[in-house]
Amino acid sequence: MHGVSVLGFLVAVAPITATPGASLTLVVSRVAAGGRRQGWWVILGTVTGIYLHATLAAVGLAALVLRSAQAFWVVKVIGAGYLVGLGLWLLWSATRHRQPHSPAPATIPEPTIPEPTIPEPTTSGLTTAGPTAAEPTISEPTISEPAAASGPAVPRSRRLPWRGHHPYLQGLLGNVLNPKAAAVYLTLAPQFLDPHRSVLVPMLVLATAHAALHTCWLAGWTAISGAAARLLSTARVRRALDRLTGAILIGLGIRTVTD
Repeated sequence: MHGVSVLGFLVAVAPITATPGASLTLVVSRVAAGGRRQGWWVILGTVTGIYLHATLAAVGLAALVLRSAQAFWVVKVIGAGYLVGLGLWLLWSATRHRQPHSPAPATIPEPTIPEPTIPEPTTSGLTTAGPTAAEPTISEPTISEPAAASGPAVPRSRRLPWRGHHPYLQGLLGNVLNPKAAAVYLTLAPQFLDPHRSVLVPMLVLATAHAALHTCWLAGWTAISGAAARLLSTARVRRALDRLTGAILIGLGIRTVTD
C-alpha cells in the first residue's frame, strides 16, 4: 500500500513478537489445561488487542494516555495487577489441588436369603370325603439389596485456575493492559507511515500484518503444546506447569510496573 512500509514494520516488530510474554504464557497454559481450542481463543483475544491499540493510536487517545504520567501509571498498575493476580491464582491452585489418594475398595455385604417357612397342616374344615391336609404355603424368598458401598467420596474434577475467565478475555486483557503494546503503535509504527496522509487506514494495515505475524508465532506454540498435551496432562506435570506459569506471570507483572 502506498505510504506504508509493511515489510520494514514486520522486520522491526518481529523481535518484539518473538519475546516471551503474557500471550505466549497464556497460550501454553490454556492448551495444556483445555486443548488447542483454548489456545486459539487466546490468540483471537491477542489479535483483537492489537487492532484496538492500532485504532487508539490512530485517533490519538493512546497518545494522551502516554503523555499523562498519572494515566500511564494507572494503566501500568492495572496491567501489572492483572498479570500478578493470574500468577497468584495459578500458584494457589497448584498448591490446593493435590492428586487424591486412591480410596480403598469398599466391601459389599453378601445378600441374605431367609429360609422359607412351611406352616403346620390344620384339621379344621374337613369334608365328608375324608380328611385332607391343607396345602402348605411356601413364602417366596426375598433377596435384600446390598448396602451402598461406603468409602470416601469421589473428588470432583480439578477446577481450572482460569474458571470464570474466558480465554478470549484473558488474551484480550493481557494485550490491552500492556503499555509496551501501546508504545509499539505510538513510537514504532509511525516511522513506517506517511505523515502527510490519514493514518487510520495505514495503521490498520500495519496492525493486520502484525496480527498475522503474531498469529503464526502463537499458532506454532499452540501446535507444540497440543502435541505435548499427553505429557502435560499428568497431575504432577500439571502442578509443576501451574507453578512455573504462575511465577512467570508474576515476574511479567512486576517487570511491567517497574519499567
